[in-house]
Amino acid sequence: QLGRAQCDCLGVPHEGSKVSRIQAEVEVREDGAVVLTSRGTNPTPLWLFPTDTAGLTCRLLGRGESVVLRDGDGFGLSASEKGPGCLLWRSSWPTATVANVSTKRALDGDGDGD
Repeated sequence: QLGRAQCDCLGVPHEGSKVSRIQAEVEVREDGAVVLTSRGTNPTPLWLFPTDTAGLTCRLLGRGESVVLRDGDGFGLSASEKGPGCLLWRSSWPTATVANVSTKRALDGDGDGD
């Protein structure tokens, strides 16, 4: 569960009550799929990784909406965040992970930070 308490460590402005105590949940299913579910009063922003036909696109998930994350999809806790959001799903790292975007930039391709 991700929400208001994680805003400081992720660098997300609190914006008063625009980020719920529980804004989103991330669940790894038995089949390995990672599911993002919006739980907040306000929408949870999702940035879909660019494809051959479309660039980075934003979608706002309403309360109770879920989506299976694809490699490179990003999401945030506040609808006013800029893309790709404060969190990024990467399945191509040595172990699949949801990571803070600034952490991702600090790591090189082998994941050990060298």
